[in-house]
Amino acid sequence: CLSDADKITRKRGLDRLFDHLQSQNLGDAQQVRQALDILLPHCAVLLGDAAERSRELAVEILSLLLFKAENNNELLPPVMDAIKDRYFPTSVEPTEEIRLLVVQFLCKIVKQMPSAVESCADSILQVLGACCNDSFPDVKKNSAVALQHIANTSPATCSGVAKSLVKPLTSVLQHQQQKVRVEGLKALSAVTIANPSATFEDAFAVISKLSFDRSPQVRSALLATVSVWMKNLSESSIDPAPAPRLLPLLFQGLADELPDVKSAAVSAVLELGNNSMEGKMIDDEPERTLADADVPAPLEGRPPAAARAVVRSLLEPMVNLLLGGISDWLVETRLRSCNALLCLCALAEGSIISHITGIAKGVAHGLVDDDEQVRSRCKDISHLIGKLVPLPDTLSVVLKNSPRTGGESAEGWLKLARGASESASQLDAVAALPMALELPSVDAWLVGPGLGDVIGIVGSCISASSQKVSSLAGDAYNASARLGALADGTAFNQQGEQLMGL
Repeated sequence: CLSDADKITRKRGLDRLFDHLQSQNLGDAQQVRQALDILLPHCAVLLGDAAERSRELAVEILSLLLFKAENNNELLPPVMDAIKDRYFPTSVEPTEEIRLLVVQFLCKIVKQMPSAVESCADSILQVLGACCNDSFPDVKKNSAVALQHIANTSPATCSGVAKSLVKPLTSVLQHQQQKVRVEGLKALSAVTIANPSATFEDAFAVISKLSFDRSPQVRSALLATVSVWMKNLSESSIDPAPAPRLLPLLFQGLADELPDVKSAAVSAVLELGNNSMEGKMIDDEPERTLADADVPAPLEGRPPAAARAVVRSLLEPMVNLLLGGISDWLVETRLRSCNALLCLCALAEGSIISHITGIAKGVAHGLVDDDEQVRSRCKDISHLIGKLVPLPDTLSVVLKNSPRTGGESAEGWLKLARGASESASQLDAVAALPMALELPSVDAWLVGPGLGDVIGIVGSCISASSQKVSSLAGDAYNASARLGALADGTAFNQQGEQLMGL
Protein backbone atom coordinates (compact mmCIF):
# COMPACT_ATOMS: atom_id res chain seq x y z
CA CYS A 1 0.00 0.00 0.00
CA LEU A 2 2.98 2.37 0.26
CA SER A 3 3.01 2.58 -3.53
CA ASP A 4 -0.77 2.64 -3.97
CA ALA A 5 -2.17 5.21 -6.39
CA ASP A 6 -4.51 6.57 -3.70
CA LYS A 7 -2.80 9.06 -1.36
CA ILE A 8 -5.18 8.25 1.50
CA THR A 9 -4.26 4.58 1.26
CA ARG A 10 -0.57 5.46 1.30
CA LYS A 11 -1.02 7.70 4.34
CA ARG A 12 -2.97 5.04 6.25
CA GLY A 13 -0.35 2.45 5.42
CA LEU A 14 2.42 4.73 6.70
CA ASP A 15 0.50 5.52 9.88
CA ARG A 16 0.05 1.83 10.69
CA LEU A 17 3.64 1.01 9.78
CA PHE A 18 5.03 3.79 11.96
CA ASP A 19 2.86 2.80 14.91
CA HIS A 20 3.96 -0.81 14.51
CA LEU A 21 7.65 0.11 14.35
CA GLN A 22 7.37 2.26 17.46
CA SER A 23 5.81 -0.62 19.36
CA GLN A 24 8.59 -3.04 18.45
CA ASN A 25 11.90 -3.72 20.14
CA LEU A 26 14.32 -2.59 17.45
CA GLY A 27 17.37 -4.02 19.14
CA ASP A 28 18.17 -6.55 16.41
CA ALA A 29 20.31 -4.52 14.02
CA GLN A 30 20.21 -7.23 11.35
CA GLN A 31 16.40 -7.30 11.25
CA VAL A 32 16.25 -3.53 11.21
CA ARG A 33 18.61 -3.53 8.24
CA GLN A 34 16.42 -6.03 6.41
CA ALA A 35 13.35 -3.93 7.04
CA LEU A 36 15.12 -0.78 5.89
CA ASP A 37 16.34 -2.44 2.72
CA ILE A 38 12.67 -2.97 1.84
CA LEU A 39 11.34 0.38 3.04
CA LEU A 40 14.08 2.72 1.84
CA PRO A 41 13.02 2.86 -1.85
CA HIS A 42 9.42 3.57 -0.82
CA CYS A 43 10.40 6.24 1.71
CA ALA A 44 12.63 7.93 -0.86
CA VAL A 45 9.62 8.29 -3.17
CA LEU A 46 7.28 9.29 -0.34
CA LEU A 47 9.51 12.26 0.58
CA GLY A 48 7.81 13.95 -2.35
CA ASP A 49 4.30 12.60 -1.71
CA ALA A 50 1.31 14.88 -2.30
CA ALA A 51 0.06 14.25 1.26
CA GLU A 52 1.86 16.29 3.92
CA ARG A 53 1.43 13.58 6.54
CA SER A 54 2.96 10.97 4.24
CA ARG A 55 6.06 13.11 3.67
CA GLU A 56 6.41 13.63 7.40
CA LEU A 57 6.06 9.90 8.19
CA ALA A 58 8.63 8.99 5.55
CA VAL A 59 11.21 11.15 7.35
CA GLU A 60 10.16 9.79 10.75
CA ILE A 61 10.56 6.16 9.61
CA LEU A 62 13.99 6.79 8.10
CA SER A 63 15.11 8.54 11.27
CA LEU A 64 13.75 5.74 13.44
CA LEU A 65 15.44 2.88 11.56
CA LEU A 66 18.65 4.23 10.03
CA PHE A 67 20.61 4.61 13.28
CA LYS A 68 19.65 1.13 14.51
CA ALA A 69 20.45 -0.84 11.36
CA GLU A 70 23.66 -2.81 10.93
CA ASN A 71 26.18 -1.51 8.40
CA ASN A 72 24.10 1.62 8.12
CA ASN A 73 26.98 3.50 6.48
CA GLU A 74 26.02 1.74 3.25
CA LEU A 75 22.50 3.12 3.44
CA LEU A 76 23.41 6.79 3.81
CA PRO A 77 24.19 7.56 0.13
CA PRO A 78 20.70 6.53 -1.17
CA VAL A 79 19.09 8.38 1.77
CA MET A 80 21.02 11.54 0.92
CA ASP A 81 20.29 11.19 -2.78
CA ALA A 82 16.58 11.21 -1.99
CA ILE A 83 16.87 14.23 0.34
CA LYS A 84 19.09 16.16 -2.07
CA ASP A 85 16.62 15.72 -4.92
CA ARG A 86 14.03 17.56 -2.85
CA TYR A 87 16.15 20.15 -1.00
CA PHE A 88 18.93 21.21 -3.38
CA PRO A 89 19.57 23.62 -4.98
CA THR A 90 16.39 25.04 -3.44
CA SER A 91 13.85 23.33 -1.26
CA VAL A 92 10.54 22.37 -2.81
CA GLU A 93 9.08 21.26 0.53
CA PRO A 94 6.26 23.72 1.37
CA THR A 95 5.77 22.71 5.02
CA GLU A 96 8.08 24.35 7.57
CA GLU A 97 7.74 21.56 10.11
CA ILE A 98 8.82 18.91 7.59
CA ARG A 99 11.80 21.00 6.48
CA LEU A 100 12.80 21.28 10.12
CA LEU A 101 12.34 17.53 10.59
CA VAL A 102 14.69 16.84 7.68
CA VAL A 103 17.37 19.21 8.99
CA GLN A 104 17.12 17.68 12.46
CA PHE A 105 17.56 14.29 10.79
CA LEU A 106 20.71 15.59 9.10
CA CYS A 107 22.00 16.95 12.41
CA LYS A 108 21.56 13.51 13.89
CA ILE A 109 23.40 11.93 10.94
CA VAL A 110 26.47 14.18 11.19
CA LYS A 111 26.75 13.59 14.93
CA GLN A 112 26.06 9.85 15.04
CA MET A 113 27.51 8.69 11.71
CA PRO A 114 30.74 10.72 11.30
CA SER A 115 32.54 8.05 9.28
CA ALA A 116 29.66 7.76 6.82
CA VAL A 117 29.37 11.51 6.37
CA GLU A 118 32.63 11.59 4.41
CA SER A 119 31.20 9.23 1.80
CA CYS A 120 28.45 11.67 0.88
CA ALA A 121 29.81 14.91 2.28
CA ASP A 122 29.04 16.94 -0.84
CA SER A 123 25.34 16.06 -0.70
CA ILE A 124 25.07 16.79 3.02
CA LEU A 125 26.92 20.11 2.77
CA GLN A 126 24.95 21.21 -0.26
CA VAL A 127 21.62 20.48 1.43
CA LEU A 128 22.66 22.18 4.67
CA GLY A 129 23.91 25.20 2.72
CA ALA A 130 20.60 25.45 0.89
CA CYS A 131 18.69 25.14 4.16
CA CYS A 132 20.64 28.08 5.60
CA ASN A 133 18.64 30.21 3.15
CA ASP A 134 15.34 28.88 4.49
CA SER A 135 12.78 31.38 5.76
CA PHE A 136 12.05 29.31 8.88
CA PRO A 137 14.44 30.40 11.69
CA ASP A 138 14.71 26.96 13.29
CA VAL A 139 15.73 25.45 9.95
CA LYS A 140 18.42 28.12 9.58
CA LYS A 141 19.70 27.60 13.12
CA ASN A 142 19.85 23.79 12.94
CA SER A 143 21.54 23.91 9.53
CA ALA A 144 24.23 26.19 10.98
CA VAL A 145 24.65 23.87 13.98
CA ALA A 146 25.21 20.89 11.68
CA LEU A 147 27.71 22.78 9.52
CA GLN A 148 29.58 23.90 12.62
CA HIS A 149 29.82 20.30 13.83
CA ILE A 150 31.19 19.04 10.51
CA ALA A 151 33.73 21.87 10.24
CA ASN A 152 34.92 21.37 13.81
CA THR A 153 35.17 17.59 13.80
CA SER A 154 36.27 17.04 10.20
CA PRO A 155 37.60 20.28 8.66
CA ALA A 156 38.99 18.44 5.65
CA THR A 157 35.48 17.29 4.78
CA CYS A 158 34.18 20.80 4.19
CA SER A 159 37.41 22.45 3.09
CA GLY A 160 36.68 22.04 -0.61
CA VAL A 161 33.25 23.69 -0.44
CA ALA A 162 33.96 26.09 2.41
CA LYS A 163 33.93 29.17 0.19
CA SER A 164 30.46 28.30 -1.15
CA LEU A 165 29.13 28.08 2.42
CA VAL A 166 30.01 31.66 3.37
CA LYS A 167 27.13 33.19 1.44
CA PRO A 168 24.37 30.97 2.92
CA LEU A 169 25.82 31.47 6.42
CA THR A 170 25.70 35.21 5.78
CA SER A 171 21.96 34.74 5.31
CA VAL A 172 21.81 33.13 8.77
CA LEU A 173 23.69 36.10 10.27
CA GLN A 174 21.15 38.49 8.79
CA HIS A 175 18.18 36.91 10.57
CA GLN A 176 16.37 39.03 13.13
CA GLN A 177 16.54 36.43 15.93
CA GLN A 178 19.76 36.66 17.94
CA LYS A 179 19.88 32.91 18.68
CA VAL A 180 19.94 32.24 14.93
CA ARG A 181 22.70 34.81 14.35
CA VAL A 182 24.81 33.37 17.17
CA GLU A 183 24.74 29.87 15.67
CA GLY A 184 25.42 31.29 12.22
CA LEU A 185 28.50 33.09 13.55
CA LYS A 186 29.80 29.94 15.25
CA ALA A 187 29.37 28.00 12.01
CA LEU A 188 31.05 30.70 9.93
CA SER A 189 33.97 30.72 12.36
CA ALA A 190 34.47 26.96 12.03
CA VAL A 191 34.05 26.92 8.24
CA THR A 192 36.60 29.73 7.87
CA ILE A 193 39.19 27.84 9.89
CA ALA A 194 38.61 24.79 7.68
CA ASN A 195 39.87 26.73 4.64
CA PRO A 196 41.07 30.20 5.62
CA SER A 197 42.76 31.13 2.36
CA ALA A 198 39.49 30.63 0.46
CA THR A 199 37.07 32.08 2.97
CA PHE A 200 38.68 34.69 5.23
CA GLU A 201 38.16 37.80 3.13
CA ASP A 202 34.45 37.12 2.56
CA ALA A 203 33.91 35.99 6.13
CA PHE A 204 35.72 38.98 7.64
CA ALA A 205 33.63 41.36 5.55
CA VAL A 206 30.58 39.85 7.23
CA ILE A 207 31.73 39.69 10.86
CA SER A 208 33.40 43.11 10.87
CA LYS A 209 29.92 44.67 10.96
CA LEU A 210 28.84 42.79 14.08
CA SER A 211 30.58 44.98 16.67
CA PHE A 212 27.44 47.11 16.69
CA ASP A 213 24.95 44.22 16.55
CA ARG A 214 21.93 44.98 18.73
CA SER A 215 22.31 41.69 20.62
CA PRO A 216 25.00 41.42 23.33
CA GLN A 217 25.03 37.64 22.80
CA VAL A 218 26.05 38.16 19.18
CA ARG A 219 28.71 40.70 20.15
CA SER A 220 30.13 38.27 22.73
CA ALA A 221 30.11 35.47 20.13
CA LEU A 222 32.00 37.80 17.78
CA LEU A 223 34.74 38.25 20.38
CA ALA A 224 35.01 34.48 20.79
CA THR A 225 35.28 34.12 17.01
CA VAL A 226 38.03 36.74 16.76
CA SER A 227 39.96 35.09 19.60
CA VAL A 228 39.76 31.68 17.90
CA TRP A 229 40.80 33.14 14.55
CA MET A 230 43.76 34.95 16.11
CA LYS A 231 44.91 31.59 17.45
CA ASN A 232 44.25 29.36 14.46
CA LEU A 233 44.64 31.33 11.25
CA SER A 234 48.09 31.18 9.77
CA GLU A 235 49.31 34.54 8.54
CA SER A 236 51.22 32.88 5.75
CA SER A 237 48.01 31.70 4.07
CA ILE A 238 46.23 35.06 4.06
CA ASP A 239 47.41 38.28 2.46
CA PRO A 240 47.13 40.90 3.81
CA ALA A 241 47.68 39.46 7.29
CA PRO A 242 44.48 39.14 9.33
CA ALA A 243 45.80 40.20 12.74
CA PRO A 244 45.76 43.98 12.12
CA ARG A 245 42.16 43.69 10.99
CA LEU A 246 40.98 41.38 13.75
CA LEU A 247 42.50 43.14 16.74
CA PRO A 248 40.34 46.29 16.41
CA LEU A 249 37.25 44.13 16.89
CA LEU A 250 38.54 43.08 20.31
CA PHE A 251 39.09 46.70 21.25
CA GLN A 252 35.57 47.53 20.11
CA GLY A 253 34.46 44.94 22.65
CA LEU A 254 36.50 46.66 25.38
CA ALA A 255 34.54 49.80 24.55
CA ASP A 256 31.14 48.08 24.63
CA GLU A 257 28.46 49.56 26.86
CA LEU A 258 27.49 46.24 28.48
CA PRO A 259 29.64 44.70 31.25
CA ASP A 260 29.23 41.12 29.99
CA VAL A 261 30.57 42.01 26.56
CA LYS A 262 33.41 44.02 28.08
CA SER A 263 34.30 41.05 30.26
CA ALA A 264 34.41 38.75 27.22
CA ALA A 265 36.65 41.26 25.45
CA VAL A 266 39.01 41.51 28.42
CA SER A 267 39.34 37.72 28.50
CA ALA A 268 40.12 37.66 24.78
CA VAL A 269 42.69 40.44 25.06
CA LEU A 270 44.43 38.76 27.98
CA GLU A 271 44.78 35.64 25.84
CA LEU A 272 46.46 37.54 23.02
CA GLY A 273 49.90 36.41 24.06
CA ASN A 274 48.81 32.80 23.65
CA ASN A 275 46.53 33.42 20.70
CA SER A 276 48.81 35.58 18.59
CA MET A 277 49.09 34.10 15.15
CA GLU A 278 52.76 33.32 15.38
CA GLY A 279 52.91 33.25 19.16
CA LYS A 280 56.03 35.38 19.10
CA MET A 281 57.22 38.11 21.42
CA ILE A 282 58.30 41.28 19.71
CA ASP A 283 60.60 44.08 20.84
CA ASP A 284 61.48 45.05 24.37
CA GLU A 285 59.34 46.73 26.96
CA PRO A 286 59.02 50.49 26.44
CA GLU A 287 60.82 52.77 28.85
CA ARG A 288 57.57 54.08 30.32
CA THR A 289 55.01 51.65 31.69
CA LEU A 290 51.92 51.84 33.87
CA ALA A 291 51.38 50.74 37.43
CA ASP A 292 48.41 48.45 37.99
CA ALA A 293 46.49 51.29 39.65
CA ASP A 294 46.88 53.49 36.55
CA VAL A 295 45.42 50.97 34.09
CA PRO A 296 41.92 52.11 33.06
CA ALA A 297 38.77 49.97 33.21
CA PRO A 298 37.62 47.53 31.96
CA LEU A 299 41.19 46.21 32.16
CA GLU A 300 42.05 45.12 35.68
CA GLY A 301 45.69 45.80 36.27
CA ARG A 302 48.53 45.62 33.79
CA PRO A 303 47.92 42.94 31.12
CA PRO A 304 50.44 40.11 30.55
CA ALA A 305 53.67 40.97 28.75
CA ALA A 306 52.77 38.79 25.76
CA ALA A 307 49.47 40.60 25.22
CA ARG A 308 51.21 43.96 25.42
CA ALA A 309 53.81 42.78 22.89
CA VAL A 310 51.15 41.74 20.39
CA VAL A 311 49.44 45.13 20.68
CA ARG A 312 52.72 46.98 20.23
CA SER A 313 53.39 45.04 17.02
CA LEU A 314 50.06 46.19 15.57
CA LEU A 315 50.02 49.69 17.01
CA GLU A 316 50.20 51.72 13.80
CA PRO A 317 47.15 50.26 12.01
CA MET A 318 45.21 50.27 15.27
CA VAL A 319 45.94 53.94 15.94
CA ASN A 320 44.99 54.97 12.41
CA LEU A 321 41.73 53.08 12.57
CA LEU A 322 40.65 54.45 15.94
CA LEU A 323 41.59 58.04 15.13
CA GLY A 324 39.28 57.85 12.14
CA GLY A 325 36.46 56.75 14.46
CA ILE A 326 36.96 59.75 16.78
CA SER A 327 35.91 62.08 13.96
CA ASP A 328 32.93 59.94 12.87
CA TRP A 329 29.56 61.70 12.65
CA LEU A 330 27.90 59.12 14.93
CA VAL A 331 28.31 59.79 18.66
CA GLU A 332 28.26 56.05 19.41
CA THR A 333 31.17 55.45 17.05
CA ARG A 334 33.17 58.37 18.42
CA LEU A 335 32.64 57.25 22.02
CA ARG A 336 33.59 53.65 21.27
CA SER A 337 36.69 54.79 19.42
CA CYS A 338 37.75 56.93 22.39
CA ASN A 339 37.20 54.05 24.83
CA ALA A 340 39.14 51.71 22.56
CA LEU A 341 41.98 54.22 22.15
CA LEU A 342 42.22 54.56 25.93
CA CYS A 343 42.66 50.77 26.28
CA LEU A 344 45.08 50.70 23.35
CA CYS A 345 47.31 53.29 25.04
CA ALA A 346 47.18 51.31 28.28
CA LEU A 347 48.38 48.16 26.49
CA ALA A 348 50.97 49.86 24.27
CA GLU A 349 52.23 52.03 27.16
CA GLY A 350 55.27 54.16 26.31
CA SER A 351 55.34 52.86 22.73
CA ILE A 352 52.64 55.40 21.87
CA ILE A 353 55.36 58.08 21.71
CA SER A 354 56.09 56.99 18.14
CA HIS A 355 52.52 57.95 17.22
CA ILE A 356 52.05 60.88 19.59
CA THR A 357 51.40 63.45 16.86
CA GLY A 358 48.47 61.51 15.41
CA ILE A 359 47.12 60.49 18.80
CA ALA A 360 47.41 64.04 20.12
CA LYS A 361 45.58 65.43 17.10
CA GLY A 362 42.70 62.99 17.49
CA VAL A 363 42.41 63.53 21.25
CA ALA A 364 42.54 67.32 20.83
CA HIS A 365 39.66 67.03 18.40
CA GLY A 366 37.70 64.89 20.86
CA LEU A 367 38.30 67.29 23.76
CA VAL A 368 36.04 69.86 22.07
CA ASP A 369 33.44 67.31 20.93
CA ASP A 370 29.75 68.16 21.29
CA ASP A 371 29.19 65.07 23.45
CA GLU A 372 30.17 65.24 27.10
CA GLN A 373 31.09 61.54 27.33
CA VAL A 374 33.47 61.83 24.37
CA ARG A 375 35.13 64.86 25.96
CA SER A 376 35.43 63.06 29.30
CA ARG A 377 37.01 59.98 27.74
CA CYS A 378 39.48 62.09 25.76
CA LYS A 379 40.45 63.86 28.98
CA ASP A 380 41.24 60.43 30.46
CA ILE A 381 43.43 59.72 27.43
CA SER A 382 45.26 63.05 27.91
CA HIS A 383 46.01 62.04 31.51
CA LEU A 384 47.35 58.71 30.29
CA ILE A 385 49.52 60.52 27.74
CA GLY A 386 50.97 62.55 30.61
CA LYS A 387 52.13 59.33 32.27
CA LEU A 388 53.40 57.57 29.14
CA VAL A 389 54.93 60.37 27.05
CA PRO A 390 57.51 62.88 28.34
CA LEU A 391 55.70 66.18 28.83
CA PRO A 392 58.27 68.13 26.76
CA ASP A 393 57.45 65.86 23.79
CA THR A 394 53.74 66.48 24.24
CA LEU A 395 54.15 70.27 24.56
CA SER A 396 56.43 70.25 21.54
CA VAL A 397 53.68 68.61 19.48
CA VAL A 398 51.17 71.15 20.81
CA LEU A 399 53.38 74.14 19.98
CA LYS A 400 54.10 72.81 16.49
CA ASN A 401 50.57 71.80 15.53
CA SER A 402 48.12 74.00 17.42
CA PRO A 403 46.77 76.85 15.27
CA ARG A 404 48.23 80.04 16.64
CA THR A 405 45.13 82.00 15.66
CA GLY A 406 43.05 80.55 18.49
CA GLY A 407 39.56 79.10 17.96
CA GLU A 408 38.19 75.61 18.59
CA SER A 409 41.25 73.76 17.26
CA ALA A 410 43.64 75.64 19.50
CA GLU A 411 41.31 75.07 22.45
CA GLY A 412 41.47 71.31 21.96
CA TRP A 413 45.27 71.27 21.79
CA LEU A 414 45.52 73.36 24.97
CA LYS A 415 43.13 71.05 26.80
CA LEU A 416 45.29 68.11 25.72
CA ALA A 417 48.42 69.81 27.06
CA ARG A 418 46.67 70.67 30.31
CA GLY A 419 45.48 67.10 30.86
CA ALA A 420 48.97 65.74 30.20
CA SER A 421 50.55 68.29 32.54
CA GLU A 422 48.17 67.39 35.36
CA SER A 423 49.34 63.75 35.41
CA ALA A 424 52.97 64.26 34.42
CA SER A 425 55.74 63.40 36.85
CA GLN A 426 57.63 66.17 38.64
CA LEU A 427 60.71 65.40 36.59
CA ASP A 428 58.72 65.82 33.37
CA ALA A 429 57.17 69.07 34.56
CA VAL A 430 60.57 70.54 35.39
CA ALA A 431 61.88 69.58 31.92
CA ALA A 432 58.78 71.05 30.24
CA LEU A 433 58.82 74.41 32.05
CA PRO A 434 60.65 76.33 29.28
CA MET A 435 58.05 75.20 26.73
CA ALA A 436 55.17 75.91 29.10
CA LEU A 437 56.41 79.47 29.52
CA GLU A 438 56.08 79.97 25.76
CA LEU A 439 52.32 79.48 25.87
CA PRO A 440 51.40 82.90 27.34
CA SER A 441 53.20 84.59 24.43
CA VAL A 442 50.36 83.76 22.01
CA ASP A 443 47.58 86.30 22.54
CA ALA A 444 45.02 84.25 20.63
CA TRP A 445 45.32 81.41 23.15
CA LEU A 446 44.64 83.65 26.14
CA VAL A 447 40.96 84.30 25.51
CA GLY A 448 37.94 82.33 26.63
CA PRO A 449 38.56 78.77 27.90
CA GLY A 450 42.13 78.85 26.56
CA LEU A 451 43.25 81.22 29.30
CA GLY A 452 42.26 78.78 32.04
CA ASP A 453 44.04 75.93 30.26
CA VAL A 454 47.24 77.92 29.84
CA ILE A 455 47.09 78.91 33.52
CA GLY A 456 46.68 75.23 34.43
CA ILE A 457 49.62 74.10 32.27
CA VAL A 458 51.98 76.82 33.43
CA GLY A 459 50.86 76.38 37.02
CA SER A 460 51.56 72.65 36.98
CA CYS A 461 55.05 73.14 35.60
CA ILE A 462 55.95 76.03 37.94
CA SER A 463 54.60 74.13 40.92
CA ALA A 464 56.78 71.13 40.15
CA SER A 465 59.78 73.35 39.39
CA SER A 466 59.54 75.64 42.42
CA GLN A 467 62.98 76.11 44.02
CA LYS A 468 64.48 73.74 41.46
CA VAL A 469 65.13 75.86 38.36
CA SER A 470 66.06 79.29 39.67
CA SER A 471 67.39 80.39 36.30
CA LEU A 472 63.80 80.46 34.96
CA ALA A 473 62.33 82.27 37.95
CA GLY A 474 62.17 85.60 36.14
CA ASP A 475 60.48 84.12 33.06
CA ALA A 476 58.05 82.25 35.30
CA TYR A 477 57.16 85.44 37.17
CA ASN A 478 56.65 87.42 33.96
CA ALA A 479 54.43 84.69 32.48
CA SER A 480 52.42 84.45 35.68
CA ALA A 481 51.99 88.20 35.87
CA ARG A 482 50.76 88.34 32.27
CA LEU A 483 48.23 85.58 32.92
CA GLY A 484 47.09 87.25 36.13
CA ALA A 485 46.59 90.56 34.38
CA LEU A 486 44.51 88.96 31.62
CA ALA A 487 42.30 86.92 33.94
CA ASP A 488 39.23 88.65 35.31
CA GLY A 489 38.66 88.58 39.04
CA THR A 490 36.59 85.40 39.16
CA ALA A 491 38.83 83.40 36.84
CA PHE A 492 41.94 84.67 38.59
CA ASN A 493 40.65 83.74 42.05
CA GLN A 494 39.75 80.24 40.85
CA GLN A 495 42.71 79.46 38.62
CA GLY A 496 45.44 82.02 39.06
CA GLU A 497 45.77 82.78 42.74
CA GLN A 498 47.96 79.79 43.50
CA LEU A 499 49.93 80.42 40.32
CA MET A 500 50.81 83.97 41.43
CA GLY A 501 51.67 82.66 44.89
CA LEU A 502 54.18 80.29 43.36
